[in-house]
Amino acid sequence: MIQFFNPWLLAGLAAIGLPVLVHFLTRPRPRLIRFPTLKFLVEAGSGRKAVHRLRSWTILALRCAAIAALVLVFARPFMRSAGDVGAPGAAGRAVLLIDGSLSMQAVKGGVSIFDKARAEAADVLRSFEDGDNANVLLFGLETKPLLPALTQNLAVLHEALLKAQPTMEAGEPLAGIQAAVAMLEGDGSIYVFSDFQRSNWTATELSVPPGARLFLRPVHETPVENVAVTAVTVTPPSPTVAEPIQLACSVVNYSPTSRRATLRLSMDGIARERVLSLGPYASEEAVFELTLPAAGRYPGSVSLEADALTADNRRYFTVPVSDALHVLMISDRGPEDPSGAAFYMGKAIVPRVEQSGGIVLHTRHSHDADALILEQADIYVLITPADIPTHTLEVLLRRVVNGAGFICVMDGPGVPGLLQSVGGISNGAVTPPYELFGIVSSSVSEGDALQLGGLVGSPLAAFAGPGHGDFGEIRFSRHFRTGILAERRDEVLMTFADGAAAVTFSRADLGKAVFLNLPLTPDGGNFLGSPLFPAFVHEMLRHLRRAPGRTAVRIGETWQLSVPSPGEGEDTDEIRVVGPNDAPLTYSVVGRGRELSLALPKADVPGHYRGLLGTSTVALIAVNVDARESDTRDVALSSVEALMAAGAGGRVSVIQHDRELLRAGRNRPIWPALACLAAVFLAAEMTILAFWGTGWADGSA
Repeated sequence: MIQFFNPWLLAGLAAIGLPVLVHFLTRPRPRLIRFPTLKFLVEAGSGRKAVHRLRSWTILALRCAAIAALVLVFARPFMRSAGDVGAPGAAGRAVLLIDGSLSMQAVKGGVSIFDKARAEAADVLRSFEDGDNANVLLFGLETKPLLPALTQNLAVLHEALLKAQPTMEAGEPLAGIQAAVAMLEGDGSIYVFSDFQRSNWTATELSVPPGARLFLRPVHETPVENVAVTAVTVTPPSPTVAEPIQLACSVVNYSPTSRRATLRLSMDGIARERVLSLGPYASEEAVFELTLPAAGRYPGSVSLEADALTADNRRYFTVPVSDALHVLMISDRGPEDPSGAAFYMGKAIVPRVEQSGGIVLHTRHSHDADALILEQADIYVLITPADIPTHTLEVLLRRVVNGAGFICVMDGPGVPGLLQSVGGISNGAVTPPYELFGIVSSSVSEGDALQLGGLVGSPLAAFAGPGHGDFGEIRFSRHFRTGILAERRDEVLMTFADGAAAVTFSRADLGKAVFLNLPLTPDGGNFLGSPLFPAFVHEMLRHLRRAPGRTAVRIGETWQLSVPSPGEGEDTDEIRVVGPNDAPLTYSVVGRGRELSLALPKADVPGHYRGLLGTSTVALIAVNVDARESDTRDVALSSVEALMAAGAGGRVSVIQHDRELLRAGRNRPIWPALACLAAVFLAAEMTILAFWGTGWADGSA
């Protein structure tokens, strides 16, 4: 049975009448010529007139046939055949799975890859017979069917397909294929239309039931050339007013040729540019240095010129700026006592009030730490001896677990009991990566020297290079012997010659903790007189700053926004969350305390999202596309086919050409043969016109 993809184009067959009309309108008119010897002329021309008539009718027939063939080519006829039971449509069940990830928005030849995939899926959908069951699934991070289940109403499904749009999410093809298999209940055919982007399809493993067959259709022949901004890193993540800030922006060239790109920074009236030269498949980092004059939350973005994939040419970020870094130092020896470690630690943190460097130091006795200062501090410095009440430790450690920094200077007999209290109250979140044993003592001149451990990514990396001082010259007269826990050895930054841990840096849930197993008093060593001491302290403070919380979210992810709890007399109804276009978003409150945790729907548009209390911005977060989608290089389909075939029993095929796409089912396209036939007809006409002359056939010779 012959059917057509575009049956409405058959109306073009009416054009066959045009050459017939032209033939009759342009044929020569007979002329009456009186000759005495007319009898001989009639006899001579009768044979040539028959030849001329044959030539004219032959050319007319070829022209009509060529027009008919061309019209049929555009109508795209195909023949249905029985096929085998494994072919698409043979069992009357098929699912078309379309990649709706961000990379499918790339444009080639003025048409997006997604539009091409949708058009090819529509062609396959039109080839199904009445009574066949089909559906279309669109996959990003989640797989969404266009209709709730398989349907025989192919017209409605086709209409829904034409309205489908790509997402800005990353792609999860494995989940999409599993959803298609589930919808088919293991029996039927699955067409996959995708760009087979490397980051999505590499090492995709799948087990396909015996009754299912998989057809992989790459919808473009060559990879898209793309340049993208993949990351923006703010250092420090929580700067203070007028503190130098570095914005490190990563730009990657996913093209086989070198590219030049202009990176533009836009932030609170600040506009700067960097011109980057990018080699093939190479990355560069552009660093912008700036300061911000007031506390607040600053939105910003960096962008590139538009290219084939425009959605990843802009990346958003936020910079939360605080008025100062608040450090609370607790010790039973006052900061004015030069025999105690608190005196020297305070001088290292803030040498002079007029040169605080954005740091506000608060000092308290163990029993004088009020609730206000405990809640306000960003970093806590605990120096023994300190007999801290349990309720004070509870507040302090809660803040540390929620993101604050913690330094514990361990020197004296009360340290083991203090560490036991700290670990118990924090449920093990704030503990050093070792066990304590006895104290090792010696004279300062014969004391143990510090040895630097691994420095890659360490808070002490600044001291690794030449000219930054030599910790080997530092001597300490006492320290605790330790038994370092094997699973936490990478948290040890410095050790003594006997292997005991001296300086450690650990995660404490959302916060960070430093444990110093060394004395900070004049009788404990020569560290206090070294210029390394204040540099060491400030480097630790820099890495212990309270994390600004979540400042960036990827499109398609579930996320929450933390906003300050309304004060007395204020209602949570006054809190609003708006997107980049200032449209309000619905949310639900999932946590209450000093801050409210708001659960929000998945973001589908990049930009800045704000939490508002009245007209004031109380929370700000940047939503960006997934940087993995910027890698537009495709995976080797042979490896995907082999990998899937291992779990599909060989019932997987890669479709490289349009003709194969139709032949994958029960359809045998006729239009390619008709196109060749039209070319033959036109060539025959030109041959007759060129070599079958008219001079001897029209009676004028």
